[in-house]
Amino acid sequence: MYAPFSLNQSQDFYRVSLDQSIQTNLKKPVNHAFYTEYRQLQLLCLLILQQEKHGLNSSPNKVYGILFDVAWLWEEYLYLILADLDFQHPQNKQRSDGVLLYQKMYGKHRNRTVYPDFYHPDGLVLDAKYKRADHGIQRNDLYQIITYSHILNAKTAGIIFPSLSQHQYDILGDLAGLGGQIFKLGFQIPQEAPNYAAFVQTMVASEKQVKNHLQNFLEQ
Repeated sequence: MYAPFSLNQSQDFYRVSLDQSIQTNLKKPVNHAFYTEYRQLQLLCLLILQQEKHGLNSSPNKVYGILFDVAWLWEEYLYLILADLDFQHPQNKQRSDGVLLYQKMYGKHRNRTVYPDFYHPDGLVLDAKYKRADHGIQRNDLYQIITYSHILNAKTAGIIFPSLSQHQYDILGDLAGLGGQIFKLGFQIPQEAPNYAAFVQTMVASEKQVKNHLQNFLEQ
């Protein structure tokens, strides 16, 4: 029989684990030549974990950077483009507007909720990936969109990712079994813009290409 594990014990365990992590990184700074560039990141993470301030003129420590959840920013940026096309955008972080995995449950089993990045009532699932995918979709990402397409009864599912080369739409194939088409959509991100204005102009053109492509698909 297991002993009850209280909230206070859980918090104590977290504090011990946090302290151990801080002490380990303090005692073992990054010093290998291959990882030299990560030393400043290690210092920044330690300051964050120790809740030390970075306010203007309030600390002698220099600010070398700040951490962003770029994958989340990419997803929210895409929604600014897709919202006009009536895409649904479940919020995984807020646990809202998710999709139930089972339509009917038996016994005492509990239903599960999944959170596709985007899906459209007309049968399109779109998953935002902030990673290189010019040469294909990674296995776990592929399984993920296949699962979403099956649950939502979508005829097409794919990923949208930042492309360093050009806008691209690539159909991987038609699924066996229940059917459905899998694709990947590359969103061109300019790499050699001479100035910020040129970068913005190219990004606007990329946004139009993606939006028009999806709009044409939905109208089929």
